[in-house]
Parts: sequence; C-alpha cells; structure tokens
Amino acid sequence: MSSLISFLLGLLIGIVSSTTAPSGCTYDTSTSSMGLYICDFASITLPLEYNNFSDPEPQRLVIHDVTGDISASQLFLGFSVFNYSAVNADYTNYLEIGCKSGGSVQISNTTFTDLNFINEVKMTGCNFTSGIPSNAFSTFENLDSLTIEGGIISSTQSDTFSGLNITKLSSVPSPQGKLTIKNVKVGSNFSSGFFDPLSMVSAIDISGCGITTVDSNTFLYNNKVTLLNLANNNFTTLPRTFLQNMTSLTEVDVSGIAWDCSCDNLWFLDHFSAYSMRIKGGILCSGGQRAAQYFGEQCRSTDNCYSIPGIAIGIDCFEWYQIISYTFTAVSFVLAWIAFVVVVAYRSAMYKNEKEIEIRKREKAIRVLEALKRGGGGGQKAPPKANLSWAITDQAESTEVKKAL
Repeated sequence: MSSLISFLLGLLIGIVSSTTAPSGCTYDTSTSSMGLYICDFASITLPLEYNNFSDPEPQRLVIHDVTGDISASQLFLGFSVFNYSAVNADYTNYLEIGCKSGGSVQISNTTFTDLNFINEVKMTGCNFTSGIPSNAFSTFENLDSLTIEGGIISSTQSDTFSGLNITKLSSVPSPQGKLTIKNVKVGSNFSSGFFDPLSMVSAIDISGCGITTVDSNTFLYNNKVTLLNLANNNFTTLPRTFLQNMTSLTEVDVSGIAWDCSCDNLWFLDHFSAYSMRIKGGILCSGGQRAAQYFGEQCRSTDNCYSIPGIAIGIDCFEWYQIISYTFTAVSFVLAWIAFVVVVAYRSAMYKNEKEIEIRKREKAIRVLEALKRGGGGGQKAPPKANLSWAITDQAESTEVKKAL
C-alpha cells in the first residue's frame, strides 16, 4: 500500500514539475488553483506567449505590480488557439491585473488582444491618469464580469465599452453579468453615454466612486439591470427620471449617502415601494434623521395633486379629467351590459311568441283536417289537392296532411 502511495506521489510530483511557464511566471500548485499562473510584471517580457505555457492550460492568469505605459504593448500573444476542451469547468477563465501602488497605467484597445477566451476580468489599484480610452475592452468581446476596484479613472469616454458585451454567460460556474467600478476616484460623474453600450448587463456596482451627480440618462440603455449599487457616493438627490428605462430593476443600494431630505427629493421611497423594489441599506438625511421617518411625518399628508383638481389616493393623484374619463368608461360598460340583457330578453320573448303562433297554427290545421275527414261543413267535401302546408311546419304533419287529401 505504501509503495502505491509513493508511486502516486511521485507521479504527481512529476506532473507538477513538468509544468512550465514564461520567465517571471509561476504555476500555483495549491489544490484550489487549477490552471492558475501568477506573473511578476517587473520580471516578464511582453507579450507572454501561449506556447510558453505547458499543461495545464493557462486558464487563470494574474499579473501583479503592473505599472507604466503599456498602450503600445500587447500583454499576451497566441491565445487565439486556446484549448477550451482542456479547462476545468469548476473555474472561470480569469484575468487579474494588480497595479503597483503609487504608479500609473496607460492601456489601449490592443492591450488585451487575443484574450477573447477570458470570461472574467479584474483590475485592482490601477491609476488610469490618462483615463480609459475608447474600445478599451473590445477584444474581450464577451465577459461575464468586469471589475475595476480602487485607484483612479481621470476620464472616461462615451465609447469606452464599445465592442464589449457584459452578460450572464451560461458557460461559467456562477453567471453574474456584472460591471463593478468600486472605490475608484472618477470625478463628479461618468461621461455621458458611458454605460450605453452595455445593454445586456444584469448588475451595476458604482459604489464609493465619489460621484456628485446622477443624470437622467446615465442608465438610459441598461434595461436588463436587476441590481444597482450607488452606495457611498457624494450625490444628495436623484432625478425622478433616472430609472425611466430600468424596467427590470429589483434591488437598489443607496446607503451611505447624506440625502438632502425634502418631500420632492425623497420621491424614490414610494416609487421603489410601489414597484416592489428592495432598498438596501439605511437611508439617512444629511442631519442624521432617518429618511423614512422624515418622509412619513412631513410628506404623507401633502397634496399629491399639487393643487390640481383631483383626488389623491396614496402616492397617486387622479386628476379631474382622469376621473371623468374613468367614470364615463364605467357608465358605458354598465349601459352596454344593460343593453345586452334587454336584447337577450327581447329576443327570447319574440322566440316564445313565434313558437306559440306556430303551435296554434298546427292546432287549427289539425282541426280542419279532422272536420274534412268527418265530412262536416254541411256535407261539403274538401277541394281537390287542398294546400294547407301554410299551417304546417313539421315534416311529419305535412306528410299526414297529404295522405288525408
């Protein structure tokens, strides 16, 4: 038994020792790190070539202490022939870029060429002092998640995400479809149209970014988003129209914000409640008072119709023309039903009368026939081929009349 164990250990050591990687990169041999290669940016030569990684496949790649201008460089080369059949399905195809503290990084739309096999990207502590350029992530094509955490983004473009699709990928173990830009200094706001290309993204987290405003059109094309995290930012109000197209939204995190509390500014409390959206985290006014308490005490009794003639019911106002329209519709509906009932009753009565007339006709015709058979009427006989079919509606009765004649 001990010899078998020794043989297996030797075989495992042989397999591990046979794994090779480019200079400056090492294969992580821990049991939970299948396909994980870790590279020191200062020790590697760009680009890192696919052919220099041996079995197992370089499924997960980490480069730490990245710094400087790599906008003219390509991080990886030859990964277009990545062997998908050799990966471990328990892990996501993953790339992590850890930037050097205090340094700055510049990237371009060619930096990540050949990496369309990657499903998840994470960049931490990166100071993009020249901003993130147009089409910066387009060579990834499809990602399940993109995370930028910490650092600085001095500027963004309306087409930064052009060519990139972030969506829940069925091929990964735990699909997310998520964009995270967290604890990053981005200035007052993201550029207009920054999120527009991401029409399939399911979750957006832009917490702790220090943004001071949220525009009405910030999330105009993100109607698949179910989770939105706006926590720990510097804006104090939200425009009423900023959720106009986020029709799939179920949860919003707006904690850690010093709200400018007024009845108009806290509109979202009733809005989220009316549409069954979960508000995550405590909501406090800038003075420390609970926003829900303020709204309940100060705003629930206000005129939701804003002096326009109408009736306020809960958070909704039904104005006079709406009331007239609804009343007219209701009255029309009732009158239509009454007319329907009257027509049905009238038709039923007519049908009944017609049947009674037919019955009386039959009875008279039968009496005439019987009288003719008896030779009544002062010895008069029936005229030849007398036609009494006008009083007979039943086929059997018609036959009986013909026989009698």
